[in-house]
Amino acid sequence: MPLQLYSSIHPVAQTPADTSGTRIFPRAFQFPSLNIAQILLLYWSALIVLDRTMQDVDYIIAKTQVETENPRTCRTRRIETAPARAT
Repeated sequence: MPLQLYSSIHPVAQTPADTSGTRIFPRAFQFPSLNIAQILLLYWSALIVLDRTMQDVDYIIAKTQVETENPRTCRTRRIETAPARAT
């Protein structure tokens, strides 16, 4: 039987923000060891960063496609070069 990496339990700790009947964190995670907890938290954090990065890339690609399909509505900045100096 494979080892369960974590389990979801009712939290025993209370925070000052908890009111009667409602909790800020309604579930807690329990890990078999601190090492597994650290690895899973790093993995979950990396997934969040990766997901956000993929959303940003998707937005940039979609924006570029709209600008390419409709060049008249695209606002482009004109970049002027400095005149060449006489030597």
